[in-house]
Amino acid sequence: MSSSARTTLIVAATLAIAGLAGTAQALEEGTTQQSRPFVSGGVSLEEVKALEAQRRNYQLWLVTVDKVSGAWLAGAQVAIRDAKGDLVLDTKLDGPYLFVDLLPGRYAIDVTLEGATQRSSLHVTGRGLRQVLARFDTGVAVSPEMPEHTLEKAGAIEPQ
Repeated sequence: MSSSARTTLIVAATLAIAGLAGTAQALEEGTTQQSRPFVSGGVSLEEVKALEAQRRNYQLWLVTVDKVSGAWLAGAQVAIRDAKGDLVLDTKLDGPYLFVDLLPGRYAIDVTLEGATQRSSLHVTGRGLRQVLARFDTGVAVSPEMPEHTLEKAGAIEPQ
């Protein structure tokens, strides 16, 4: 193999590995202050499908959307506090979805995007998934990448 062919192969392999690493890191995973898992993402249809496939492992499914168009929004700051006011999770969403495995109890959820905050309360019983939709007036149109994928098709669960 020539030196230039070897260099080309090394560069191509490096780019392929970097591309795979970028894809693998697109979903943000972590643990809450309660040592419970959470995951956020959903910037591609593949991520959305991967997240939705595991949604039953969580008690909270938060989605950030535009109030008018329904477009999914990324970049929101989410703070979840327990009934005592202790911070359980404070994270910036990498996509429109956040799944959190919460212990049973009552929670206050603040979702902030572009200076606007949506506040919700949630009672987790340990049985079933609760969905919270944080709606913001951003003027963003529906994403062309996901025109056929809506919350109704995802089997949405209304907030309780």
